[in-house]
This record gives sequence, structure tokens and C-alpha cells, in this order.
Amino acid sequence: MSDEKVYRTIRKSDRIGDLEFQPALPNDKLMAAILNNQTILNTFGHEVVMKKVIDMEWKWFERRIMKCGDTPEFRNIQSHLRKHIKDEKKWIAKGAKQNAV
Repeated sequence: MSDEKVYRTIRKSDRIGDLEFQPALPNDKLMAAILNNQTILNTFGHEVVMKKVIDMEWKWFERRIMKCGDTPEFRNIQSHLRKHIKDEKKWIAKGAKQNAV
């Protein structure tokens, strides 16, 4: 990962300088859904899941997520994974930039 920090800014009001900065990760909601799910962490192991998230190996999760159970929650995570993978392929096909977030 690069040392550059990318931020999202949220304007709190119309006053100058009244902004909120948050680190911007390309998949923060997807990462949160996976890392906050104890069933996923316990099924595959905390270390494995953390490594796969850090390496952004989304296809690995897509193939294995239903081993945790065939529930609406896991189907939702799997559909978000598939959508993200599809969007990522489109982004790469359009000439993805290495530093773009």
C-alpha cells in the first residue's frame, strides 16, 4: 500500500473549514460486513480472513461464503461481493489507474 492517505470530506455546514475527514477505502462497507461477522471469522480463521481482506481476494470469499450457511445475510454478502468484482473488472477494462480510489 502507498503512504498516501486518501480522504473523504463531508461538509458539516456552509461555514468555511467546517469539514469532516474520513479515510476512504475502496471497499470499506464490504470489509466491515466480512470482518464484523463472527461466523465468517470462526469458519475460516481470523488470520486467514484478515489476510484475504488485506490482499483484497474477493473471489476467494465469493466462492466460500456459502459454507458459513445459506442464510439471507450470507446471500446478501455474496451478492455484494459479486457486484464489487464485476465493477472492479469494468474499472480495470476502462484503464484503471494504480493510485485512483
